[in-house]
This record gives sequence, C-alpha cells and structure tokens, in this order.
Amino acid sequence: MIFRHIKTLLCLALAVIMTACGSHNDMPQNPADEQGAFLVCNIGMVGATRGVSLPANETMQSLRILVLDNNGVLESNEYIDFNGARENYYHIVHLKSRTRKKLYILANEESVTSIRTEPGVNLSGSLHDYLEELPVGTKDFEAKIAAINYVPDFSKAIPLNAVYEVEVPADEKYIQKEFWLVRVATKFTFTFINNRKYDDLTIERFEVNGLSDRHFFMPKFTDNKVPVFPGFDNWIDWLKDVSDKSQANPDSPTADQSGWLTGYDIPSTAKPRTLTYNQPFTLKPPASPGTQGGGREISNIYCCESKNLRSGDGNTVAGEQQYQLTVVCTSDGVQKTFNVPLPNLRALFRNTHPHVIVTMNDGPAIINAVVDVVPYRGCILDPYFGLPRD
Repeated sequence: MIFRHIKTLLCLALAVIMTACGSHNDMPQNPADEQGAFLVCNIGMVGATRGVSLPANETMQSLRILVLDNNGVLESNEYIDFNGARENYYHIVHLKSRTRKKLYILANEESVTSIRTEPGVNLSGSLHDYLEELPVGTKDFEAKIAAINYVPDFSKAIPLNAVYEVEVPADEKYIQKEFWLVRVATKFTFTFINNRKYDDLTIERFEVNGLSDRHFFMPKFTDNKVPVFPGFDNWIDWLKDVSDKSQANPDSPTADQSGWLTGYDIPSTAKPRTLTYNQPFTLKPPASPGTQGGGREISNIYCCESKNLRSGDGNTVAGEQQYQLTVVCTSDGVQKTFNVPLPNLRALFRNTHPHVIVTMNDGPAIINAVVDVVPYRGCILDPYFGLPRD
C-alpha cells in the first residue's frame, strides 16, 4: 500500500513539473472527482532526433487535442497556439472517466484553409473554423474528420496529426503516455551529379509525374481499419520504429525488412499532378579522371501522398508504384530532355522521405537515377558530403 502511495505522489510531482515546463494549464485540482483521471501527454514528431532539428515548417506551431469517450462522443476539445515552432510538448488532459479513450492530436490546422469531403459528408471552410466550433458532446466527429481532404499549400506549416486509443486503468488516477505526430506530406530530396568528362551541365528543370493534387487530412486505409503490425499497437508506433532505424542505419534495407504501408487510399476527387522544380543550376565536370563531378542537393520538396500503380508488365509487385522523373538539361548550348523511371520507389505514404540520386554520364547510359528506398526518415542524408544544398 505504501508503494502505491509513493507511486501516486511521484506521478503527481512529475505531472506538475511537466506542466510548469511545457503546458499552458495547471494541474486540475478536484478531489471530489473520483471517476476521472489525469493523462500526461508527451507529444513529439516522427523523424525528430536529438542530433538533427526538423525544418521549422515541419514543427508544431499550434496544437489541438480532442478526446473521445468509449462511445465515440467528444469529451474535450483543447487548442494551443505556440506563437512559434516546437518539436515537443508536454500537456495534461483531464479525463472525465477511467475508460478507453481515443485521442486525436492535430498540429498546424491553420494551414488547411479550404476543406472538402468525400460523398455523404457536408463540410466546407477552413479546418480551424470547423474544429473551433465543434461542441463537446458531438457524436459524428470520427466520420467527418475521416472524410476531410484538401489541396495543401506547402509554403505554410505542414499539418501533423495522430490518433491513439488509450486504455485508462480503473485504479489509476495519473497516467503518462508518449504520442507521435506524423507529417501529412511526402518529402523528396534530389542529388544531381555531373560525371561527364568535359562539359558543364545546367539542369534547367526536373519533374516527377503521377502524384496526387490533394490528400486526406487523416490517413485513410483501404480496409477501413488501422492495420496491425507485429509487435506494435498501431501503425504510428511501427512508423516511428522504422524512422528511428532508418536514421540510425540509413544504408540497411530497412524498408524491405520492416514492410511497406501500401493499404491506404487517396481522395476520389484527386487529380494527377506533376511536381516541378524550375530553378536552374549548373554542375561542373570532374576536375580529373577518377574524381567526382560537381553536384547539387535539392531538399525539402513536398507533395501529397500518392498512388500510381504499375500495370501491364506481368511482374508487378503488390502495391508497387511507378513514377517517372523528367530532367531538362543544357550542355554545350544543346538542350535535351531525359525521362527515367524511379526504381524501387513504392508507396508514397505520408511522412515518406525518398532520396533520388541522379548521375549524368557520358555514353549510352547518359542518365542514371537511384532511389534510396529507406522511407519515413526525418533527417537529410548527405551521400556526397559538402555538396551545395538548396
């Protein structure tokens, strides 16, 4: 009995310290509330590490925490504006009862200015306005949030979100959980290298086709339920594990070892879009035989999660995608266009971060594209140290 009392005091002290450090609200004090509980939320982002800071537009600039009871009824709706960028946050949520809860944790909702929905749900306007007016007691929130889709504006802070189910033990007054937010976007990094012997090479522009122009705010799985991965309670914890392993050992085939998340959908109203980078840059040739030519890394290029299934070749891997890279370049006054498929690039699920390495050569194989297939990473890798980066 004394150990249980000590445990309770320690949890309370920890909660108060966390509140003082990171939360806007003080620990609620209501001794008459015997049915409720306090949930201490430690909120971070998939891909963030101690050694590498995320770009400011991928951090939390606002946060909303919505709690649903075990009947799917909205129990609380809290919003915090940070007036700046944060990579982690501690917050204490007062739960009204000690039963199973579902938490929707949303960041940067202000970036979603014009929402649309799938058939059967009627919503419009901005995501922030919809959530601000959402009253406690709402019963159809899950169906509405699942139907919301939009055309993103990647010049703004990237929306982040997560949904978790939390078991609240009947004999626990204070519980602490970690929650990980997922970026609602796919991100590309491109590295271009000039291995031609004599000529400067100017990349006028490059494009990736087969992408979507809009995506769902919350992930939508084709089997209408959250997939279960062996050893993990939900797909977010699995994705966090894959991301951590990708950053710790980027040269291992982590994606193939851990599996690909392919059972997701994109909005029925999505249209094909081409990602275009049209800021020309020039690459110098190798200084001497056997040396590396000039290179340039283009990072943090965002797009919607997309599905572009292969067909007709008889060798399609289940869920494998096919995207094409187009490169327009000029050498010695002659402009040429090259099209090359991106090998090994499978599902472009949210938070994926493929790295495409494009080498321009002499001879028949004038262009070669290699895709680093380690997905879900948050940091940017430098396979050619010292290259200028945009």
